[in-house]
Amino acid sequence: CQDFTIYFKAELATSLMRLLPFPRARVFCSLDPQFSVLSEWELEKLLVEFKQTEKSHSRGERTYSVIAVHIKASRKWDTRVGDILVTFCMFTMGLGTFAMGVSEQELGNRLQFAVTLMLADVASLQLLVQQLPSIPYWSEMDFYMYSCFFYLFLITCWSSIAGMFASSFQNADWYARIFFLVLWFLTNVIFVVRAYIVYHQERASLDYTEAQLKRFYQSRRSVNDRTTIHCNFTLNDVEEQQEDDNLLFSGYKSTQRRGVSHEWGNPDNMLLFM
Repeated sequence: CQDFTIYFKAELATSLMRLLPFPRARVFCSLDPQFSVLSEWELEKLLVEFKQTEKSHSRGERTYSVIAVHIKASRKWDTRVGDILVTFCMFTMGLGTFAMGVSEQELGNRLQFAVTLMLADVASLQLLVQQLPSIPYWSEMDFYMYSCFFYLFLITCWSSIAGMFASSFQNADWYARIFFLVLWFLTNVIFVVRAYIVYHQERASLDYTEAQLKRFYQSRRSVNDRTTIHCNFTLNDVEEQQEDDNLLFSGYKSTQRRGVSHEWGNPDNMLLFM
């Protein structure tokens, strides 16, 4: 799930001007997705917050009224998860349940079978990675796909070791099969439980406010990418540009932890509309 926020900050202090909702039921903000090209995303809801800035972040200890419009969106995941789970479960279960001998006559077929499944796993992994969105961190599905690949790699290594010491490992291969079956079962159970928890946490974040989102993403890997982009414009900027109907103002990422998007005043002074 993603949260895209638009801020409207008053230029005058709250002692002179304060932004408030309409006293009558009207449409304050609407989002029309009919011309959107974000086919992988589903726009869920809008959250509108009426807030005040923190006094400590103003030189004159003034507070300013702010309206924050949160656009909540969720990714369409059903098809991707189904493709990944079915494909990698079949690869790992196929190599973890089929029993083959470790004699010199059968060792070559056993290693050939293991290496073939590993190559098929790598090919499927590369194909799925190209279809998935590019993100700067590992998702839960990335951990699952690479854990399946590591599982196949362990079985291939064990097949080589069991073939080299076939006379010494007469019963060890049977115990190894039980071990890998238990490992396969635990890996998938842990992933399903973990995916269920993460799914409900992400769905709950669709109702989070600014302060709740900060606590939610505080320990996440993508917290460094959540830097606000500010866009300021003054009369000096207008005078420097050509005299026509088009005016351009560039935004930039904030380098200091200040401004409307970081700290807020007393939560009791906030109004939330969904």
